[in-house]
Amino acid sequence: MGFYKRLLKPAKTDKFGFYSQAEEIALNAPQKKMRGDDARRMFNKKGVSKKELQELGLDELFQQDRVTQDEILKAIDENRIEFSVTEYKGGAPSNINFSSDVLSFNEAHQNLFVELDDGRKLTYFPLREARDGRFGVFADRNAIKAPGFGPDEVVGVLDTGPDATNFEFVGEVTEGTPVFREGSTDVIGRVKKEFDADGARITDILEDDDLARDALNMSYNRDEATASYVMDEDNESIRDFLFEGASQDVLDNTDKNILYDAAYSMAESNYLDEPVQRVTLMLDGNPTPYSMVGNDEYGFSLPGNSDPRLLREGRNFLDDEVPSQQEAEVQLSAALERYENIIEGDNNNLRWEDRTLPGGDNSVEAVFKLKLPELRFSEEIHYPDAENQIFHVRTKDRKDKNGNLILYVEEFQSDWGQTGRKEGFKDPETIEYAESKAKDELEGVFDIYEGIKAKDSRTLPRFLDQAARALSEPYNIRDVGPADSVKFGIRSRSMERVKSALNDHHDDVKALAKELRGDAITDSFSIDEKKAALKKIYEDAFNDGQRSQNFYLPEALKGRLLRIERSGASFPPDPTLVRQTISDYVDTDDLPGIDKKIKEFSSVGFSNANLQAVADFNKESFGRLLQLFDADSYGKVNRDLNQQATNLIENTLELEGVPRDAMRRLQKAYNNFSVDERAKKGGKMVSPYSSFVERAPFVTDTESWNNLGMKYIFDRASREGYDGVAFTPGQVQKNRWGKDGLITAYDTVIPSSIKKVFNPSESPGSKPKGKTITVEDAEGVPHESRVFYLNEPTKDGKTIGEKAAKRRAMFTVPPAGLAALQMLSPEQAQAQEQKAKDAESMMREQITPESRGIGGLGDTLYGAGEVAYEGLSDIFIEPFMGMAGAEAAFEAGLSPEEVEAARKRSSALVDFETQSPRGRELKASALGGLGSLAEYLTDESNMGPAQFLFQKAIMPAAEAVTEAGLGVIGLDPRDTPEMERLRQEAARPVIEAIQPI
Repeated sequence: MGFYKRLLKPAKTDKFGFYSQAEEIALNAPQKKMRGDDARRMFNKKGVSKKELQELGLDELFQQDRVTQDEILKAIDENRIEFSVTEYKGGAPSNINFSSDVLSFNEAHQNLFVELDDGRKLTYFPLREARDGRFGVFADRNAIKAPGFGPDEVVGVLDTGPDATNFEFVGEVTEGTPVFREGSTDVIGRVKKEFDADGARITDILEDDDLARDALNMSYNRDEATASYVMDEDNESIRDFLFEGASQDVLDNTDKNILYDAAYSMAESNYLDEPVQRVTLMLDGNPTPYSMVGNDEYGFSLPGNSDPRLLREGRNFLDDEVPSQQEAEVQLSAALERYENIIEGDNNNLRWEDRTLPGGDNSVEAVFKLKLPELRFSEEIHYPDAENQIFHVRTKDRKDKNGNLILYVEEFQSDWGQTGRKEGFKDPETIEYAESKAKDELEGVFDIYEGIKAKDSRTLPRFLDQAARALSEPYNIRDVGPADSVKFGIRSRSMERVKSALNDHHDDVKALAKELRGDAITDSFSIDEKKAALKKIYEDAFNDGQRSQNFYLPEALKGRLLRIERSGASFPPDPTLVRQTISDYVDTDDLPGIDKKIKEFSSVGFSNANLQAVADFNKESFGRLLQLFDADSYGKVNRDLNQQATNLIENTLELEGVPRDAMRRLQKAYNNFSVDERAKKGGKMVSPYSSFVERAPFVTDTESWNNLGMKYIFDRASREGYDGVAFTPGQVQKNRWGKDGLITAYDTVIPSSIKKVFNPSESPGSKPKGKTITVEDAEGVPHESRVFYLNEPTKDGKTIGEKAAKRRAMFTVPPAGLAALQMLSPEQAQAQEQKAKDAESMMREQITPESRGIGGLGDTLYGAGEVAYEGLSDIFIEPFMGMAGAEAAFEAGLSPEEVEAARKRSSALVDFETQSPRGRELKASALGGLGSLAEYLTDESNMGPAQFLFQKAIMPAAEAVTEAGLGVIGLDPRDTPEMERLRQEAARPVIEAIQPI
């Protein structure tokens, strides 16, 4: 049927009223084949955004020299963007709620410990992992600071092993919880609590004389008992401290107790200004193990006595700290669902009804999602069962003061978009850059892989096996371009494996250097010097008390000495007997055993030992090292030892047939990659542990998902019979979640999006009289919101409701109606809409019939001709001819005035107005707009006079006229000379119309 018939082909419209502007243009393209750059210009000119071209694969397609309509439509279909929505309705059960308690100063500052039978205390370290794989370690506070636990060190653990029976159970660590010996099921004690003076900042006060004096002065002025004690004539020392500025050294034990109480009171007073709350999730009226502590000033987080698995795993799906109690409750609900598989109601019941303003009914929580073949995003807080959700919107029905039904939006949020803004989105261009950079670096070390590959990996050091694993995949795809390895980031991820190999190599060098250091020290002492040093250390350790005995004495020797102590022959035990027992033990030990203890006590970890004998021996060992290496610092000793270790390892590599500089070259390759910030960022994006978020349509910028959301919300309001839409004010959201940025999001960003999508006559950011709704919060504070009534006019003459109900482009926000096809400016679009209204008004006027005198045509045929031609003229030919004429004049280099004159002249070629009664009657059938007129005039099954004239005469002529109006710029470059001559001849009427006056 020609060009105009093709213009009538609509793109697929989904159930939400969205369609692709790009698909609509592709379906109605004037040519089946075109240049790629010409196609890009045409799509851009018709209002298709760059983002839509990228998401539909057209941006890449248009880089081809030639493209066909079929190729364009195929790309659109393969990358088609489709949506789905899950609605949560129905009342949530009341068996889940929350309790909030203010913790006392003492309750807020507690340490957990276990006391052993011998009186020792082991401190709790919730995030440490024991050697048996269980979490929640109890150990000596000083021992845990060492590189590792000694073989004789007692370590306690909680029952948190990954067995099938209790891994999913989460419980708080409370007083009485059993503590087991590491590696066994033997109970060594039960958890106890004690006040944490350090955490309460009492220690900070006491360690600063000025702060301590302030605390005592405050207590002196407020507490009668303290004042009485200070002024007692026998307590001169405390008065010297308080009034004369003396140090705490003058205080006796009773004075220090008074000062401690004063510091406690001061710290407690400061605490009560911002006390800590415990928010606990309640199930069926009973407290659960899920709680968070904090306040609105400093935020909320999991308490230290939470199950250590929750503390560790929670870092993967819970925020480390949240700003408000409301958000804390959201986090706890997510933990309950994850660990106990309990949610607030059935799967499709409401999740967050209690996070709404009071009143209203028909609560709905809608999660708007992308239909994708793979999972790109999910979150485990709000709707953990949803995948690829662009946004969620929670609404209630409310009535305004006039009884109008308002769709009241309680929350509108994109977790995907927010996470992406916080963590960053993965960028294919950055990943490709990283792949290219990694390829350049790795190609220079493939000979290392070839050398390793030829060897038996069982005979090679572990770091070489790691290096081979790192290089194998890049080696296998060495002929593949970086653009083709972007999806999996093979080369960039291999760089991380190279780093692991380098770390293993570094560890081997350190371990060998440590061994060389120990050998150097033991060789510098004679056997008699070694034995004398050990005897001195063991004797001082025994005499120093239980703590040193546990830490420094071998278990066998400690057992012998304790038997002497418990024999009761004398107390304290006979020093001579103790000394002899120690001497016998050392003298009977073999040389390797002696050297092992010498290396231990001379290690860096014992440089600040609290046992003087160990500290003295360590210092002596350090001095001998300096002499051996002729060094003035331990740094030089370390460097020399590391170089020796490196040389020995490189000798081993050379003997195995691997380049001795292999690790140095790998280090250089990795350094070149990692110092390139863009490449480093790309590498992080493809890491399996990446925090970067996958990209998808609409989520990468706030405006996109906001605009999409506004279209969805107002479309729903239009379809479901609401009178208007309102959004909670930003202050409500800030009060609810404790985030200041929500004020801007709700009071500025959302109104801006409404303006972009619907462009109401009155500013969306204002609150016009009679267009508001007020809702009170739980405290009775009123909150006023702007209501966007669906019958409100917009600046293009339609109402918000009319625009909401129309099919709409999912990416672009084109002008409504004809302007969408014509892509006119807003002013031109408004003028065109007004012309349509004038035409409608004219059709309803009563005009006396006049004979038009067209020979051979009766009234019906004549009226059919009029309506067909005027319909074509008003709706298609006139505006398109105007546009075509203007475009041709523009391309011809004419002035703006000449372009406007050309537009008017081109339009005048087809200007026509129906006058006959029959024509008016027929014209009434087209009042439904463009769609119904098109259906009426192009209906081949009902070939009346109007249809016949339109399809057989006017449309072919109109096509020729329009192609003529497009002039040379509309010619297909593949035309033959003869075809080009014919087309130019057909274009002559329009070309003449646009000649300068």
